[in-house]
Amino acid sequence: MSVFAPMHRLAETANRRALVLIVFAGAILRFATLGGQGLWFDELVTLDLAQRDVGDLLSGVQAGESNPALYYLLAGAWERVFGTGDGAFRSLSALIGTAVIPVVYLAARDLFSRRAGVFAAAFAAFSPILIWYSQEARNYELLVLFGALTFLCFVRALDERGQRWLWTWVVVSALALTTHYFSAFLIVAEATWLLARRPGPRLDTALPMSALAVIGLALAPLLASQRGRGSWIDEYDFGERLMQVPQHFLVGLEVPWSGLAVGTGCAVVLATMYALARAESATRRGVVVAGSIAFAAWAVVVLAAVLGSDYVLSRNLLGLWAPAAVAIAGAFAAPRAELVGSVMVSALAVLGVGLALWTAATPAAQRPQYPELAAALPAATQPRLIVSNSSFSAPLTKYLEGSRVATDTDLTTAELIVITPRPVDDYAIGVCWWIATCGGGDVEPPPPFDPPIGFESESVDSTEFFDYETFEAPTPTQVPRPIEYFTPRVFAQGPLP
Repeated sequence: MSVFAPMHRLAETANRRALVLIVFAGAILRFATLGGQGLWFDELVTLDLAQRDVGDLLSGVQAGESNPALYYLLAGAWERVFGTGDGAFRSLSALIGTAVIPVVYLAARDLFSRRAGVFAAAFAAFSPILIWYSQEARNYELLVLFGALTFLCFVRALDERGQRWLWTWVVVSALALTTHYFSAFLIVAEATWLLARRPGPRLDTALPMSALAVIGLALAPLLASQRGRGSWIDEYDFGERLMQVPQHFLVGLEVPWSGLAVGTGCAVVLATMYALARAESATRRGVVVAGSIAFAAWAVVVLAAVLGSDYVLSRNLLGLWAPAAVAIAGAFAAPRAELVGSVMVSALAVLGVGLALWTAATPAAQRPQYPELAAALPAATQPRLIVSNSSFSAPLTKYLEGSRVATDTDLTTAELIVITPRPVDDYAIGVCWWIATCGGGDVEPPPPFDPPIGFESESVDSTEFFDYETFEAPTPTQVPRPIEYFTPRVFAQGPLP
């Protein structure tokens, strides 16, 4: 027996225990504050779809969503078991986000080393952007998980002469495609590398991929019917959105200090360059594999945007997070760069935990608090209308008992409440499209609503994030529907029993 065998077993045990602790810490960060924020508009859409039967759900996804239905089907099954409470409904995403941690560990371990696996797991556990989307009832964290799984299967299929991991990659890639169309960019990059570098006849690699191509073709009609739903994206500066991606990947969507993202990015780039300069050839090859997959997929997305199909947002590119993180973890774990790598991983972990705690303690960095607003509004004693001077206010209907989106037949009332967001600190990195409080204003605010003649102001009050004014008319009066850019902004509420 080698004299190094006991040391090897000791290191393996230490890495396994470190992984368990990292997964546990990552789960706490995701689950501990899961219900601390109310649902925002997109999550309300998810909840509406989840409560339908399968046929209506699929029709709703085709009619109103911009991606396939897998996540919504899972959310529907989850809702039937765990209910519609904010934390309970989001717990599916939190569980998915926790599962990402061991998957990226395995990918980095297989491509580099156990140390690299632990580093990659730490990146996933303490990543501010992954924590954010682990606490959102949308399909983005599932995109991260399938991106990590496809990359893991790709790494294992790359040097395998059999077909097991290649077919597993095909199955996982199919699930990724039915979660988010942007997973195709990662899948194509991995497929190209497998066809070019996998041992054995090219035909043995290409044939299983043909099954994946069939699935992609089957999704084409759905994609065609949903095309254009993200057309709002290219209304905002392309360069700004492009620069947001690496910053969001590193430090999340919001930071307390404007220079934090740039400073962190510079430190990571410099440390990675130093580590690669000292790394052995095997480490460099691994970094090239993981890094080229992430870079090639990103480059195709950018090229598509330049050619007129611009859907560049960091959340749409989250499938690339895992290979990018694995590449950096592999560089930091290089034997001759262990000290710098360990310091950087520790610093990023501390930063991630700090930002997660800061977000939880800073309401202005969270989603709009419609539960607080609903609790503050005076009780309805007669049918009334509520008009919001903000888009995306429909979550109010979840928290305000007896309320619903107003139809044209509801627009006559003697009582009217007008809600206006209050200005607050804006911590967003660049344009705020993910509907956190974002300074208390919409990216594109709708025109302010003025009550019609006949209504008189009765009271003015506020919560931390909203002002609301109550108006009354002597008799029921017709209220014109306000201009609505994206979503409903007028709601009806009847008196409570």
